Amino acid sequence: MSFSLMMMASASVASASEGGGSIYPFGVETILPGYMPPPGWHYFNYTAFVTSDRFNGEDGESVVPEFEFTGLVNAARIVRVWDRKVLGGQLASGATVPVGRVELATPAFRDSRFTIGDPTIIPVALGWHGREVHVWASLDIGVPSGSYEVGRANLSRNAWVIEPNVAVTWFAGPDVVVSAKAVYNHNFENSETDYNSGEELGVEFAADWSVRPDLAIGVGGFVLEQVSDDEQAGVRISSGNRARAKAIGPQVRWSPDGRLQLIAKFQQDFDVRNRSENQTLWLQFYTPLG
Repeated sequence: MSFSLMMMASASVASASEGGGSIYPFGVETILPGYMPPPGWHYFNYTAFVTSDRFNGEDGESVVPEFEFTGLVNAARIVRVWDRKVLGGQLASGATVPVGRVELATPAFRDSRFTIGDPTIIPVALGWHGREVHVWASLDIGVPSGSYEVGRANLSRNAWVIEPNVAVTWFAGPDVVVSAKAVYNHNFENSETDYNSGEELGVEFAADWSVRPDLAIGVGGFVLEQVSDDEQAGVRISSGNRARAKAIGPQVRWSPDGRLQLIAKFQQDFDVRNRSENQTLWLQFYTPLG
């Protein structure tokens, strides 16, 4: 079940350091990301509860005393898989809109509000199915049309983002599934602040074991590396402000009727640089429509 969700809760610290956030919520695509569903309409819902009491600097040290962040964000997504093939792959498109409440506090700043994030659209995605290996590739576009205010806690990044990505799901055995997804974010400039976050490369991963036909347990996470420097008004930030993070944690998937998928997972960040060190609880579900 692949999607590109635009609601990374730590992006809310953009008012403190725009390089600390990401338009893509790395760690979200750890459940069958390479498997495109059959033709028809499909609904995905993702809820994330994110907490953090630490914002790390260049060397992984805490650089914001008394830092506190909490986000409760929900993203609804509709995907249409068309009854048409291109380059041998099933054609699909879709869109996602996130909403949520974010709270951010430091000794110099405090804010909380319910807000709307930037939507993500997928004009084209392709899915290929083999006997054991399934691939989903898409070009996602982040549209800066959410609620954004300078000096506030925001879900919106207020910048266009071009996001090519590819995911692979391998049914390695009767009860074992291994998945990975690579995402590349090309960020454009925030027109309100003249800030241009650097480009990011992330890889999500997961391994799941079916303990019953309707129940799978596993482990998932991500590795994120910012590969170019941040800029302000066209000038490189002196340190580059490059973000880095890793995360890992358990996950469980329950499919009571073979159609509805209910998912819970937890991820703990570590080895974090130039961004908040988060703990994230995900609650997700998927169902075909019709």
